[in-house]
Amino acid sequence: MQVWKPGSPIFIPNPPRSHLITVPPLPIDPIEIPALRQTHYNATLVDLRFCHGDLAFFRVLPDHPVRAWMPGQFATIGLGGWEARAPDTQPESLDAVHCRHLIRRAYSISAPILTPSGVVTPPYLDPVLEFYITLVRRNDGPPPALTPRLFCLKPGDRLHLAEKIAGHYTLAPMATTDTVLFFATGTGEAPHNAMTAELLSRGHTGPIVSAVCVRNQIDLGYLQTHRELERRFPNYHYLVATTRDPINLDPSVSGYVGKMYLQDLVRQGVVER
Repeated sequence: MQVWKPGSPIFIPNPPRSHLITVPPLPIDPIEIPALRQTHYNATLVDLRFCHGDLAFFRVLPDHPVRAWMPGQFATIGLGGWEARAPDTQPESLDAVHCRHLIRRAYSISAPILTPSGVVTPPYLDPVLEFYITLVRRNDGPPPALTPRLFCLKPGDRLHLAEKIAGHYTLAPMATTDTVLFFATGTGEAPHNAMTAELLSRGHTGPIVSAVCVRNQIDLGYLQTHRELERRFPNYHYLVATTRDPINLDPSVSGYVGKMYLQDLVRQGVVER
């Protein structure tokens, strides 16, 4: 049995599909669904890894060749309104028209950074696109539409991936010796992972600091990878702030620091050091 150690991400086996899926009554005949998938889907989920039940890596292989893109950009993925939703999520009601539509959302493209053999490689050389996604169970407004469906997928399932990859948040202005600072919360570090892979693979010599704030340390899906990068590259630093772990909430815990946010890493001089 594998035992989780502090500082390590948790990868849980894909839950049995029958335990994940709820199928609400749909105002369409189920016999239509295969044809709808055939019409709208153009990519395959080739790998799905869970950090925990509400956080996962989705690796998607499009049917079409991926157009040239730059780290930091985003792609749009989608699933049909006819697909099942994860349990314990905000109820949703779709009419006969909307349940036949695609539900689309834009997500920044992330990157594993290291290949299985441990080589840092530019993310755009991988034909598979990686997305780092949190399951949104409830909203204050309309029910979350896409992630409750995404988290019902299993490897081999089909989905929609828009051919266009876009976005202006890129490394285009960066010189090799520039100091690069990345700040993100949660899955917002996804584009920074792709950027980091690009910078290190092309021999960036200036300092690179990636700072991330999450609720709990188990929400740091790429933590081990970043620690390995720090070991290999003296100019790379990964800074972490948490807000809901025992060291943030319980003064009696050894190492208590209180709630830590990105601005605290700046105020306390951690980023500067």
